[in-house]
Amino acid sequence: SAQLGQGHRYNIGLSLISLGNNLSPINLSSTESILTMQANEFTTCAVLSNNKLKCWGRDYYGSRGTGDSLIGDVPSDMGANLTTIDHGSHANFKEINSQTYVTCGLNTDDKLACWGYGGEGGRASGNGSSYGHIPAHWGDNLDFVDFGTGRTVKDFDISYRGGCAVLDNDAVACWGRNDNGQCGVGNTGDRGDNNSELGDNFVFTDLGSVSTPVQVSKGPSHSCARFTNGKVKCWGNNTYGQLGIGNTTQKGDGGGEMGDSLPFIDLGTGISSTDICSGNVYNCSLFDNNKVKCWGHANRIASGTTTNHIGDLGAELGDNLSFLDFGAGR
Repeated sequence: SAQLGQGHRYNIGLSLISLGNNLSPINLSSTESILTMQANEFTTCAVLSNNKLKCWGRDYYGSRGTGDSLIGDVPSDMGANLTTIDHGSHANFKEINSQTYVTCGLNTDDKLACWGYGGEGGRASGNGSSYGHIPAHWGDNLDFVDFGTGRTVKDFDISYRGGCAVLDNDAVACWGRNDNGQCGVGNTGDRGDNNSELGDNFVFTDLGSVSTPVQVSKGPSHSCARFTNGKVKCWGNNTYGQLGIGNTTQKGDGGGEMGDSLPFIDLGTGISSTDICSGNVYNCSLFDNNKVKCWGHANRIASGTTTNHIGDLGAELGDNLSFLDFGAGR
């Protein structure tokens, strides 16, 4: 789908001869460097040092944001010829996250815009319509997520058909598909596909009063948050122990399961989480000792086993949850 931006559609990396000095850099600009970038199965996006956003690859449902069917499969598509995303008079972008069929960008005014597939509230747009595939959706018409009067975004993450954000008032807002309680609002109704659920009517995720959330991490059917106390909570689907609570009970789809009733994950003594990430059925955390622990589906977390999931039994957590082994001294 040309998401490699090499001016062709051949696979790269299948043999060593295609790597190293033979791996060509992506031509995005002769004057700007890359601040951050994100790739999914079909599309890649980058924020440049001038805070302009460029995307290339295939444009499913408008998720690339320029409306053409394919960009990046011929050399003339890239470099100065690769157009920037038209955000009109809105502020420039500073962060980007692109997942299957949906892309979200945070601008320098800390406002969040999402484009692409809108089903199940995945864009938090108040409807299920796709967005970004026609010019009328761009420029000053670019649609930003309404989290309520005066609300801005400090951190966000998205996954397939949904996302979560930490707002300026430290509230956590989740939207999109909610069949496993991954929005953490005590039911399984999708969030963000109806205007009555947005703005000042937005129902925030109650994560308790013990500590303040600073980061969110999103999987398709579960969500996680990292707190100022260096601890982590997760909610939603728990089939493989990905919530890290010592069982396989789902959390967030019923009353009384969230807030202070949702436990912090016991990740071990004397360490604090400094970063988290979530996959389909697992999570990983980086700690203040620069080491990593993961929990959830055994096939996804480099646990040395493909049969015993980690986090569905209490005995697997705490100090018994091993750091990943990257080799001596790593």
